[in-house]
Amino acid sequence: MTSISAGRARTPAGDVRAPYIVRCTEGYTADMPGQHRTLLPMNSSMIITGPLGDEAWKSIGWERFETLGDEAHAYIYAQRTADGRIALGGRGVPYRFGSGLDHDGVIAPSTIAQLGRILRRMFPAAAGAGLEHAWCGVLGVPRDWCATVTLDPQTGLGWAGGYSGHGVAAANLAGRTLADLVRGVPSRSPPCPGSATARRGGNRSRPAGPGCAACTPCTGRRTG
Repeated sequence: MTSISAGRARTPAGDVRAPYIVRCTEGYTADMPGQHRTLLPMNSSMIITGPLGDEAWKSIGWERFETLGDEAHAYIYAQRTADGRIALGGRGVPYRFGSGLDHDGVIAPSTIAQLGRILRRMFPAAAGAGLEHAWCGVLGVPRDWCATVTLDPQTGLGWAGGYSGHGVAAANLAGRTLADLVRGVPSRSPPCPGSATARRGGNRSRPAGPGCAACTPCTGRRTG
């Protein structure tokens, strides 16, 4: 994608024309002309262990497939996978100077070591399973840390994004909301359960209030 304008999305392979053009480029938005500062492209890194045995799981006490996270400044999140591994993620080296993008998904050895130490500290019984894979990816972070859904009915231009690493659920909600807005029907999307979170200079702070008034899924209003 090289540019988006009313009724047209331009790509190196040719133009795509449609009454509505919706931009959902998330962390890669910074590569688009005129959008360099729209979202901070930040990296999230993951490691995954080999399969754990029954005794290891019993020692840990993780019987089902709950996800978990902590509240540390350099926080982590983890999940027991369907094939009996622990997948653990964290920020590592989250930001590249000048909103540079990571296109290859290769994780720095220092980040693998850092996440490995956290995993072994939290789950000593998993140490014997070793680490089998590591990777990273780009996510989009707005400077106010509030995801947005926008559609301008006059121009037909819309966008959704700024999920800040919570896009599995939020992108589903945003996509359904955008579809309703494009079709001009009342949104069937449920109210957003999240709260507004204040951000300064790309650094995370505590939640600032009981709801994000600018978010279309919460208010039913067009934003932006």
